[in-house]
Amino acid sequence: MNTDGILKNRDAEAKAKVKVDLWLFDGGKETILCREQAKDELNPGSSKVTINESEEIAKAFIQEYVGDSFYNFHFCDVQKSFNVQSKKRKGLNDFFGEFITNYDRQKQIAENLDLFAEDVDRYIEDMTKQKVSQEVIEDHKKQLAKAREDAKQVSYPLTVFYPGEKTEIAGLNKEELAAQKTEVKKCGCQVAKEGIYKLVENEALKNQQPVIKKIASYWETKEEYIRRVVKAEFFKNTDAITILETKLRKLKGMSFSRDTIFQDGESVIALEIGGFTQSDFDVDKKEIKEKEKRVKDLSGEIELLSKNNKMLKLLSSLTSKKFA
Repeated sequence: MNTDGILKNRDAEAKAKVKVDLWLFDGGKETILCREQAKDELNPGSSKVTINESEEIAKAFIQEYVGDSFYNFHFCDVQKSFNVQSKKRKGLNDFFGEFITNYDRQKQIAENLDLFAEDVDRYIEDMTKQKVSQEVIEDHKKQLAKAREDAKQVSYPLTVFYPGEKTEIAGLNKEELAAQKTEVKKCGCQVAKEGIYKLVENEALKNQQPVIKKIASYWETKEEYIRRVVKAEFFKNTDAITILETKLRKLKGMSFSRDTIFQDGESVIALEIGGFTQSDFDVDKKEIKEKEKRVKDLSGEIELLSKNNKMLKLLSSLTSKKFA
């Protein structure tokens, strides 16, 4: 039943897995390392390795202390087992040297070298793409030579922008030309600045034209109302219209009848309407009360006269009957 050379129990099936347990004791602590595999393959995917029944712990342990070389040895091969048994104790360290050596650092260096080589290749490729052809360089040289030749035929403008500006520049060196160029740029920026400010100002005035026309139209059609608004100083108090509308509603709600005249008068004074003061109301109130008293007195006299008339009529009636 030793299929593919792996050691199995004589009663095991062909596809049965073989398990090797290693007990490690550190003082009173016990650790069990277990490897389970069906065939003798040097493939990490075909092995199940656990430490204390945990694959995660085993994987972390192998990566930290051993590396992938843990799987570089056959699981439990018959021939290899005989080979190990034939080794002397002093030769075992060399025999298992590959197993106990961690090559992760060397592998990382090799991988980094491969990445560096890829980066170098990409850099070379990018530089090759950016390389300017000789034809383009020659064309630029021709354009530069033509520009220099054309520049010789252009005279310096005679308009002086600032005091000390030299219009004869043929004798100036590079530093002097650069300094004069800087000053001319400053002057140009100042001229452009003034021109831009003027354009902005003109544009602002253009935007104000519709507003001005609208104001003029209001003045032509509603001059009387505008004057009244200015006189009332509505422009100083934007709530004045609302206040006046409130006062108007209250005034419209008053009856100013004979029975409510005194109460309505007090309400009008509370509204603080111009032209009607407390002193004016007191005078009017006094006059009204005097007239009411006069009316009452006249009513009394009228009533008395009416009674006298009735008495006279009655006496007249009795007298006429007696003489009759």
